[in-house]
Amino acid sequence: MKKKLLPDESFDHVVCSNLLEHVDDRRAVRQLHRILRSGGSALLKVPIIEGSESTYEIPYVTSLSEREVHFGKADHVRWYGRDFRQRVADAGFGLSEVMTERSSVVQYSLMKGEKTFVARKP
Repeated sequence: MKKKLLPDESFDHVVCSNLLEHVDDRRAVRQLHRILRSGGSALLKVPIIEGSESTYEIPYVTSLSEREVHFGKADHVRWYGRDFRQRVADAGFGLSEVMTERSSVVQYSLMKGEKTFVARKP
């Protein structure tokens, strides 16, 4: 039995920015759900290609040079498509989205049009 690093339902909010494309995302999102209290939320930022229906990932692509060719960066293991929303929902989250625009771009040093997903634990 693996030891849990963080206790269940120990956080109200979590920020997960540009991390999920580097790791076993399904496991990571389940862990986020586990550590959040009921009513808690996770802000999720990932590279997403809205024009692609499904996430692009190839498990056998493991070398840094191959990853750079396939995923744009040597330490990425996927490009998300529109199915990212379902991956988050599958872990038990409700999901909403916020698009950065106008004053928030300058105020929070964000890129115009950048999307933040807000995952809420019921």
